[in-house]
Amino acid sequence: YLVLDKGPPQLKQAAETYMASINRFCQEQDRKLETDCANKMTRYKEPFAQALVSAYNDAWILAKQMSPPMTTEGLLRLHMAIARDDPKRDGGKYRVEYVMLDNCPLASPADLPVETEKFTASLAAVVARGDLSPAAKAAWAGHQ
Repeated sequence: YLVLDKGPPQLKQAAETYMASINRFCQEQDRKLETDCANKMTRYKEPFAQALVSAYNDAWILAKQMSPPMTTEGLLRLHMAIARDDPKRDGGKYRVEYVMLDNCPLASPADLPVETEKFTASLAAVVARGDLSPAAKAAWAGHQ
């Protein structure tokens, strides 16, 4: 708003109206994401389903409290929060086995620390870009 303070009042009012609309949209998206996550988690039939829902909710709260740029340590903290009650996962640590997604191999366990550092560096660069919307930044991160 520093630049807009020097401009016409109508421009500042239009910008404030636009930003209020964007903020309402962001809040609505947060609510939808929280609801979607909770709904998906309640579909689990496994005994730890309720603990998993709680872990995802806690991780979501933790993620919203974090400030950019995301760090490798932050990602591992989120993973630890999500996997805390899952006996099949070792949350907050890199996996030690090879994993396939459909027919595509994911990064090897030995490459994970370097690949994670590359991701967090790229994520910081994407988040810092002023020409991308928050939705575009989130889409990039989700695709990675």
